[in-house]
Amino acid sequence: MAAANARKYCRDLCHSCCVCGFVVIFCLTILFLIAFFIFSLIFLPQEPKFTITNASLTQFNLSTATAANSGHNKLLIYKLSLNITLRNPNKKVGFYFDRVKVMANYSKKRFALVTLNNTTPFYQGRKNTTILHNVVLEGQQTMSFKEKDDEQYKLEISSGVYSIDVKLALRLKIRFGKIKTGHLKPPTINCNNLKLPLLSSNGNENNGHFKKPKFTITDTSLTQFNLSATNSNSNNKLLIYKLPLNVTFGNPNNKVGFYFDRVRVIANYRKKRFALVTLNNTTPFYQGRKNTTVLHNVVLEGQQTMSFKEKDDEHYELETSSGVYSIDVKLALKLRVRYGKIKTEYFKPPTIDCNNLKLSLSNHNDHRENYGGLNFKPVKCKNIGIFTSGEVY
Repeated sequence: MAAANARKYCRDLCHSCCVCGFVVIFCLTILFLIAFFIFSLIFLPQEPKFTITNASLTQFNLSTATAANSGHNKLLIYKLSLNITLRNPNKKVGFYFDRVKVMANYSKKRFALVTLNNTTPFYQGRKNTTILHNVVLEGQQTMSFKEKDDEQYKLEISSGVYSIDVKLALRLKIRFGKIKTGHLKPPTINCNNLKLPLLSSNGNENNGHFKKPKFTITDTSLTQFNLSATNSNSNNKLLIYKLPLNVTFGNPNNKVGFYFDRVRVIANYRKKRFALVTLNNTTPFYQGRKNTTVLHNVVLEGQQTMSFKEKDDEHYELETSSGVYSIDVKLALKLRVRYGKIKTEYFKPPTIDCNNLKLSLSNHNDHRENYGGLNFKPVKCKNIGIFTSGEVY
């Protein structure tokens, strides 16, 4: 009897231990999943963002590689300069870029590869932007071309604009606080379908194939520009303004048109923005070949609180006494380019500068004959770079 009770006790104890063990393992699993979920919410990094912010193609010549060859092999001589922007959007994560390779493809065939040994390795901290300036891919490469590749090249020669794919191959580590991961090799990053005109060595259009559009402030008048102190802070000033503009867009190309999907006009005073207007009533619009478009009566009007230092106050008082104010106007565009029946993707080029407009208030009649209003001298805008890519994720 005692032996039977002992065996029953052992079975019950074993069963209880198994149940307890299962419960412990289950609870630990749940806790681990919760901890992993919280860790992911806090530390899981967003991918860095990569942008081709500027590109210049100054050489792109294709010829038969050898006289004895059947004609499929071609020798490509090229020079492509790039500015590449790397942005880290994370608040708690940094990246160690141990190696960056930049590759260029034409007609899905690689013709250039460069490893940025002078730039890497480097560390990119939290909420940081790094620009790799003047990444140059230059040299010559033998490529196997089929008939359709030859036809594409001839078509792009006639337009003067070439479609090139840029790719980035990375080797990096990720930093979470004081913790570093091992080396990672993510998939190749694609910055595809760059539409690049062939430029001469000094950066101007080559052989007349592509010319940048021209932007001009053709007329303007400053009818209100009053600055006063606010009650909350002596450094804060309230600017009340009204600035009508006429902006002219000129397309000098014979074979290229532009779709302007969005146009924003920005006004700065003392390098501080005080006005921004999006031209919703005007855009989108198409500008054809050899065409001029005038955006009449673009009005920037309203009031803006601005932070002014003592030197800004002194500058404003000086310009008030003369009746002439120096204002910078900038254009922010979103556009597409059309070559024949081909349309590119959207481009968001760098802001176009129409700086240092000398404008008198309309009630200062002694200055109107020189500044603004009646005899305003048109101001040509600068920093016109159309061919840049959007962000690549």
